[in-house]
Amino acid sequence: KLYQHGLDAQLVYRADGINNSSGGIKKGGYALGNVDLKFSIDGEKLYNQPGSKIFIYFLNNHGGQPNSKKVGSVQGVDNIEVATKTTKLYEAWISQDFLDGKFSILTGLHDLNSEFYVTPSAGLFIASTYGIGSEFAATGENGPSIFPTTSLAFRAKLQPTDTFYLQAAVFDAIAGNPDKPKGTHIHLKKKDGSLLITEIGTNSDFGNYLVGLWQYTKKFDDYVNVDTNGDPVKKSSHGAYTMAEKILYKHDENTYLTGFFRFGKANKSVSMIDYSWSSGLVCNGFISGRNDSQIGIAVSQAYLSKKYRQSQLDSGFKTPKQETDLEFTVSDKLMPWLQVQPNIQYIFNPATSIELEKKYLNNAF
Repeated sequence: KLYQHGLDAQLVYRADGINNSSGGIKKGGYALGNVDLKFSIDGEKLYNQPGSKIFIYFLNNHGGQPNSKKVGSVQGVDNIEVATKTTKLYEAWISQDFLDGKFSILTGLHDLNSEFYVTPSAGLFIASTYGIGSEFAATGENGPSIFPTTSLAFRAKLQPTDTFYLQAAVFDAIAGNPDKPKGTHIHLKKKDGSLLITEIGTNSDFGNYLVGLWQYTKKFDDYVNVDTNGDPVKKSSHGAYTMAEKILYKHDENTYLTGFFRFGKANKSVSMIDYSWSSGLVCNGFISGRNDSQIGIAVSQAYLSKKYRQSQLDSGFKTPKQETDLEFTVSDKLMPWLQVQPNIQYIFNPATSIELEKKYLNNAF
């Protein structure tokens, strides 16, 4: 009855068990969990406004920190790992369509990665880098407006045809409050600046392709260069990314093989990661008669910027030039409400923890 009147509710609980069997910081593992509670409101059904939608999303994170405590990967090993356990209002926005859905606007608390830098087939993998690229995720004072903390945004999207779109958005540059990680915090200050992002893409039978540009209006300290007073030189934090995704083989509507490639670049003077790339293959319906079954293999690399590595070396810590993550995973729905997903990752040169200084060439598995 609620759905018929325009209200759709969804509750998802995800529990992960991650174990580091060798290399990295130290052996061992953690269990961690994530609760998503989402409400979507159809404006036409509920308050007679065609093309209107309200979205409210509550988030709870709990459990351990397998990457920061055990592995030390710059790209992350589990996309629900957080530094602080908390419950928060994650998203709350309203959108409105115009011109028969060819143009839309959105405003409110918004996850940038829900619409920008998205590769659907890469969503099968659990390493954090298969969401937004590592080079972009590592920017800003508290990261861009992505999991687990979002900021206020205004987004406009033009889609003149079914296969082409252009979208742009302005986000508050500081997501949440870095000094208060618990709960939801919105602080709009002129000195914080904004994060600007634009993306153009096409979706057709020939595949999905996109290119995006982003930039912070506020400048950041150069890792190495200083001015005549000895203060860090201020530089712009900006970057670009591109993605290609295509069905490589199709047996039928439920069984097909998809390949993807992603590449992102950031300003190496102020960004920890100079550039990163990832590529993978995902087979849907690989088990006969089980349309929800998926199997995938992917590889990603993050190249730490030369200036960041120099700043670490000046502080007495040696950091490798790049880190590589290999991931193999299988997923299937055992029941309509239960999905299971075994996952194996092998990480070369995990390099974000000071504890790895003397053994940065060791691998983590």
